Amino acid sequence: MATENTTIYQDVVCDVDVFGSTTDRLLYLIMGGLVFFMHVGFPMLEAGTVNSKAVANILFKNFASLVFAVLGWFVSGYAFAFGDEFHGGKNQILGSRSFFLSSLDPCELPFFFFQLAFASTVVTIMSGSLASRPTMVATAVSAFLMSALIYPFVVHWSWSKNGFLHNGTHGTGYKDFAGAGVVHVVGGVASLVACIVSGARSFRLSSKSFKNYQPHSTPLLALGVFTISVSFLFFNGGAAARMSNTTDGVLGAVGLAMTNTLIGAASGYVVVILVHRHKTKLWSVVRGGNGMLAGLIGIAACAGYIYPWAAVVIGAISALGYYFSSMLLMRLKIDDAVDATSVHAVGGALSVIVSPLFYADTGVFYARSQHSLDQWGWNVVGIIVIILWVAISSFIIFLVLKALNVLRVEDMSARQGVDGIFHEELGYTISSELIAHSRLPKTNTFFGNLYERSHHPTQSITPVPSQLMGGTHRPFSRQSDGSRSSFSSMGNNVNIESNSNLNNDVISLDNQAETMPSSYRSNSKPRSNPLNYNQGTLLGNTKKFINFSGKTVV
Repeated sequence: MATENTTIYQDVVCDVDVFGSTTDRLLYLIMGGLVFFMHVGFPMLEAGTVNSKAVANILFKNFASLVFAVLGWFVSGYAFAFGDEFHGGKNQILGSRSFFLSSLDPCELPFFFFQLAFASTVVTIMSGSLASRPTMVATAVSAFLMSALIYPFVVHWSWSKNGFLHNGTHGTGYKDFAGAGVVHVVGGVASLVACIVSGARSFRLSSKSFKNYQPHSTPLLALGVFTISVSFLFFNGGAAARMSNTTDGVLGAVGLAMTNTLIGAASGYVVVILVHRHKTKLWSVVRGGNGMLAGLIGIAACAGYIYPWAAVVIGAISALGYYFSSMLLMRLKIDDAVDATSVHAVGGALSVIVSPLFYADTGVFYARSQHSLDQWGWNVVGIIVIILWVAISSFIIFLVLKALNVLRVEDMSARQGVDGIFHEELGYTISSELIAHSRLPKTNTFFGNLYERSHHPTQSITPVPSQLMGGTHRPFSRQSDGSRSSFSSMGNNVNIESNSNLNNDVISLDNQAETMPSSYRSNSKPRSNPLNYNQGTLLGNTKKFINFSGKTVV
């Protein structure tokens, strides 16, 4: 006899007045799932930005940040933020029920899921700014406490119907449509505090000008920006649920929010690339991408409250705030790896402050009333409260981690490559930098510019230790001018065949032998950028190689 399939919530009937319509709850589930897709874009953006020796570490930490954010929101985050939201609570500071989701009404689950997507975004913003610096302990602790404690207080004050910022005075309080302040300022301010307490990466401190470094993979960074941008449509669009009592009204609100989101992103991108072009005579993929993200974040404050023309202005203001604050942080030698402080904190704060000027029909530029001025004032007060709370609470957490000596990895580990040392897993099995940036004489091989073809015996180099490399890789070859050259990594060895009669010098690398031509000597012209291996640093103007042990081998 067949058994009927059942679930524990199959007979639930939800009160529309309390939990919203079926359309609202369906939107929460769909939009929340698509917001989670940001966690595909974040690791791509971060991995493309950092050194190639930290790619695996970035991927690992993005997994860890998401996992501990989920656990923190499950344990106490939702309870502090919205525990009393649907049950008649009156506390203006924090919620007090549904810890571990106990006593949670099943009709709340779509709302819980959607808000979890926001909480995980805050944590990822914070962790990305530190790049390869934090230890696993620091990553886990900061992610959990941000999701379980720091962020939920801001959410309750700003978005709960009982929150003191939300209620304000005389029916006018803090307004933040999709979290420009609640989500992005929180994540951005925590990023700033983390970067200050942990200190800059050693290679940036060695530069007198503290210039921005080039991303190791611009395509990866660009794909990350595009992925995050697509998810942002649902980030802002999902916040439009419950803005109308009719299905048509809800869909109209979602459409307006998504349209304004795209317009703000376009405005932010155009403004930043033009300003950067004016200052440097260059078109920058990185600056343009961050300008787009700043525009998206700016519209999060007001996506459902403004006419589309205002999205152009607000997106541009947030993007300009990002650009000039990023330059200021470099002057102050604050090492924010992905410019999270400038993009999220500055872009988000500016948009929350200026948005009430542009609210459709009720903003300061429209109504010029006491109510519109009060609304603007409460948004300013709200941003100040959020910044102070996050700065103080996160400073305590990171200071304790630093005092316990678990905040960041040692500088030597970061220089040699955290991927190989802490993971024994590499982002890339063959160093693209070895191939692309070699100072050796030029040739016309498949991989480009390795050895001169005029003299030639067979040379062999082993760029990666066999225990880290793993596997067998396909050889590549190309015929050129009647002579044969090949590049292969069969069994971890890279063989380059040519007609050169150069002598060889052997440099030791983790008990492996690496052959380099004797022309690569200290009397050659100095190179401003050293040749970076996945396993260490080959100094540009000498024959020295720093291996995992920190020793310099000649």
